Amino acid sequence: MAQSSRIVVAVALSALCAAPSMADISFGDAAAIARAAYPTASLFGIRARVQNGVPFFATKNINAFNTLFFGLKIQMSDGAIVGDGLEEILPPNDLETAAVLERLPEAVLDFTDALAISNASTNRSDAEVSRVTLASELFMLLFNVRYSDGVDVLVDAITGQVVDHGDVATPKNSVLPATLADTIDAACDAAGANWFVFSSSLLAHPDGMATAVLLLDPLNGRVKDVSLLNETVEVVQFIPVGHLAEVVEEVRSAVPSVVVTHRAFLEHVAATFPDCVCTGAGVQSRLRNGVVRTRWTIAVLTAQGQQLEYSVDATLPLGIGLALAQFPTPPIVGDLDGDGHVLANDLVELLSTYRMNYPPHDLDRDGTVSGGDLAILLGNWG
Repeated sequence: MAQSSRIVVAVALSALCAAPSMADISFGDAAAIARAAYPTASLFGIRARVQNGVPFFATKNINAFNTLFFGLKIQMSDGAIVGDGLEEILPPNDLETAAVLERLPEAVLDFTDALAISNASTNRSDAEVSRVTLASELFMLLFNVRYSDGVDVLVDAITGQVVDHGDVATPKNSVLPATLADTIDAACDAAGANWFVFSSSLLAHPDGMATAVLLLDPLNGRVKDVSLLNETVEVVQFIPVGHLAEVVEEVRSAVPSVVVTHRAFLEHVAATFPDCVCTGAGVQSRLRNGVVRTRWTIAVLTAQGQQLEYSVDATLPLGIGLALAQFPTPPIVGDLDGDGHVLANDLVELLSTYRMNYPPHDLDRDGTVSGGDLAILLGNWG
């Protein structure tokens, strides 16, 4: 396909799949309709979708046994229910939904409250929202608000506070490198011998700093998620699926070549950036231009208030391999080939897996590559 024809395709699909600019019913109305349809099942999420040029809300309610999602398709124009269905909740997703159900009675805010807070924090409107879902992360119940351009906002369902992600280090979500090293050590102790740390994240909990550490078993690819808050430690083991499974396999294949430990890396960070704080340390292993690069990466906030992304080669002793400090550049959702832009090549890649269960192209994480993913890609075009 020639470049000019690819652009024509992109323009045509954009017209068909663009997010609606206005609707007769709101997210709040959709929530009320879903709750009325399934009064004994808790509302879990609402998505704004477009199919064949017709905008609708897709809602999910979860039963009390944590075994089924009840879905509705609700027309935005008049609130009519035009479809329904059941979806079985399978591992490891049942771990997440069980935690949501457990914490749901503590919620103070509802979907509309979370939307208003998220919109105010990002200067956006409901028309730009692609979904609102409940999530339980690090002992907290959160509303995850995602916009059509891929931006995510976390809103605490109890306090109403916007929670900082770990992609960029801020005063709210960061700790001293030595503190993070000690916390990861505690997670390793809880996981047991022969588990490899490949990810850590922090969230500011009302009771302190909560940390999640992901570890993998190099032999079978299983994952342990260790969550820590003060003296509380929770350990969950599962078989990864979807996008996480791909990340695990990439890192798993690189484990034998890793010579830099998490503690050595964090001590190096402290020496390189005196008095800094940090968040989100992890190992990444990726194929770029035919070469596998395995690196420790972390988000740093320097003593001078500068936000950086810092990484070192994990396969060479510190001081020998290449170290890289750069301003954080959040990945562009839809940039499938990693060239820093969303253009025709990315569109062709996505269309090659359309209607398939292909996690790298499942941008909205609904399980398949479909119109929602196409809309996100086209929304970030350029």
